[in-house]
Amino acid sequence: MASLYVGDLDPNVRENQLLDVFKQCGTVLGVRVCRDIITQRSLGYGYVNFQNHADAEKAFDTLNFTRVGENYIRLMWQQRDPSQRYSGSGNIFVKNLSNVVDSKGLHDLFKRFGSILSCKVMTDEEGKSRGYGFVHFKEDTAANSAIEELNGKNESSSETHALYLAHFIRRNARIATLLANFTNVYIKQVLPTVDKDVIEKFFSKFGGIQSAAAKKDAKGRVFAFCNFSSHDDAVKAIESLHDNTVDGLTAPGEKLYVQRAQLRSERLVELRQKYMQRQSLGNNLYVRNFDADFKDENLHELFGQYGDIRSCRIMRDEKENSRGFGFVSFVTAEQANTALREMNGRMLNGKPLMVNIAQRRDQRYSMLQVQFQQRIQAMMRQLPMVPFVANQPRRPMRGPKGPHQQQAQPLPPHRVQVGRGRGGQAQEPYTVPRTPQQSPGIAPETPPLAPITADELQSMSVEDQKVAIGERLYVKISEITPEYAPKITGMLLEMDSLEALALLENVTELAKKVEEALCVLRAHEISN
Repeated sequence: MASLYVGDLDPNVRENQLLDVFKQCGTVLGVRVCRDIITQRSLGYGYVNFQNHADAEKAFDTLNFTRVGENYIRLMWQQRDPSQRYSGSGNIFVKNLSNVVDSKGLHDLFKRFGSILSCKVMTDEEGKSRGYGFVHFKEDTAANSAIEELNGKNESSSETHALYLAHFIRRNARIATLLANFTNVYIKQVLPTVDKDVIEKFFSKFGGIQSAAAKKDAKGRVFAFCNFSSHDDAVKAIESLHDNTVDGLTAPGEKLYVQRAQLRSERLVELRQKYMQRQSLGNNLYVRNFDADFKDENLHELFGQYGDIRSCRIMRDEKENSRGFGFVSFVTAEQANTALREMNGRMLNGKPLMVNIAQRRDQRYSMLQVQFQQRIQAMMRQLPMVPFVANQPRRPMRGPKGPHQQQAQPLPPHRVQVGRGRGGQAQEPYTVPRTPQQSPGIAPETPPLAPITADELQSMSVEDQKVAIGERLYVKISEITPEYAPKITGMLLEMDSLEALALLENVTELAKKVEEALCVLRAHEISN
């Protein structure tokens, strides 16, 4: 058996579509699109298992960079040994690529140097090239040859920027190198009048300056950068000026901030880690159901009596309109718990304020999914039991339409003999009304649920919306496929609430969605 990794997959591509693409190259044993364990959305990659290596090699040679859905797929041989995947041997970094070069173009540019395991041009959210990429050769010698021949050379005669090629260095190693040799410092908490000349004047005494810049953020606050000629000069500037008041740079009582300038990706990782730490402490509160004209200051004033607030923010859309909820972060979890006990349910302008411990989206989704499953199970336990008698004979009835047609006849009541009660006294038999028989595989009848409108849905909380729509979807999906009804209901609840509501009114569209979900579930069962 041979396996291929399929990358850059269109999120809407299903297993059956991949099977149709790859089965032309040989016998396919299994196809799998990898999905998020909670949301079941595609992660953008998958695997195809062939019966023999020759068929897999044919697929690799003929289908690499083929368009499937809206994207061009990228094929690699599956490496089960993690040491080979992460060693970086034979992997090179290429930058200064023109915007028209895609992954296939990069592959065509480097394939003459040797066998290529993987080749990719990095793109932004809109699919546009970022101007750099990676080429992973099978052999180190091919990577060295490519660097020697193409580094500093133009991609084509019409290009003005020379290519830059180097051996790939992992992110942790690059950051460690930056920490040991940085020369650029970041400066903030300065006077609004500070500009480039002021920065050069105050920082030039620590050593030679290659460049300096001063800018303003969206709130009008000035920040600056100063790039020194040597690492030691940058360190001296930080040690001398950081957390100190400097006349001409800072306002009275304000302390200057001077630290190593970070890469954007590095800063985002650091902020994410701080956010996760705060979430784990339980000191961040989620607040909703306040007036639309409520401001950050009002929220701060409302919760400030319960402790020291680190941050307070009302979430807004792109037009700066309130989205009806916000967050209050306290210094300690004890203060947050006090505010939660005192403020949750408190009447504010005729409405009860809703306060809870803030959760990450994945945690909240998992909780809602568990609660929905519990509601479904409780609803199923409340349904009337429907007896089924296998192989029950039927008598042919002669009706007005012919001798072979039958008419539904009410079944006689069934008398059940109950045993002796307390004291050994015999009890009278009681009558159990017959229930019409139901074939196996047909969903049991459920109590009718009242239709729900979009306006009613909007007035509910997110949790109640999921429950209301889920109960109604479950009944309709059970009529199509009882066995998979719980799983498919959970999958469809990933949709927007209004879109899921529309499925309740459109039987044809619901049937299509159920069929798609069945394909995914059955393919997953086959692959496992």
